[in-house]
Amino acid sequence: MFVRKYHYDEFFFRKIDTEDKAWVLGWFFSDGNVQKNRIRLGINDLEVLEKIRDRFKFNGPFHIRKESKEHRKTYILYISSRILASDLTKLGCPPNKTFLLKFPTEEMVPRHLIPAFIRGEFEGDGCCYYNKINKNYTVSICGTRHLLEGINNFCGTHGIFSQRHPERNKDNLDLRIFRREDVKTFLDLIYKDANFYMQRKFDKYYDFLKLYHEREKYHQRAEINKKLRNKSKYLEMAVA
Repeated sequence: MFVRKYHYDEFFFRKIDTEDKAWVLGWFFSDGNVQKNRIRLGINDLEVLEKIRDRFKFNGPFHIRKESKEHRKTYILYISSRILASDLTKLGCPPNKTFLLKFPTEEMVPRHLIPAFIRGEFEGDGCCYYNKINKNYTVSICGTRHLLEGINNFCGTHGIFSQRHPERNKDNLDLRIFRREDVKTFLDLIYKDANFYMQRKFDKYYDFLKLYHEREKYHQRAEINKKLRNKSKYLEMAVA
């Protein structure tokens, strides 16, 4: 009789019907690896991997790989399960996924959970950085052509303008969002009501919001001052 060494929820990926499952699926799309009888997820952020381990109800340890050149550690979660590997493959995350990933259909991930899925993908394969040229934040996500087309279509349905740029080769692209209002809309969609997220990326969202509201206040003051100046000129003309 086979006895498991560690406990875990073997049917976690059987149906994506909650925010945490969609978020974890996004992480496997970005940094996961699927084999015939095992799934693997390697992340530099221990806090995130601990959250994901909790979602699986997994009581086993992490493996640690040290990156000597960059002096950092990668924390790796291994779960041996034919069922989890099979369900992940059916959800569009197959073995050797680098050039095969496709954006999930609504049957795989319901529309209302797409933001959570994109959040996981963005936290693993995306970034939000301050662009000194246009003095604003830029969102960037890399992935396969098909995957980014799905994210691009999602952005389009919410009025977000995004651009795709070649990255490593013709099958892997980089999707970027530049305009301030579009960056805010995108980050609001994936983070505003989120319960599961990478703290470091969430902090970037918070930093962006502070800058955004400071800019809004500046433009409002500028507009008020402009109206006051125009009113003053009008009164001077009337007196003259």
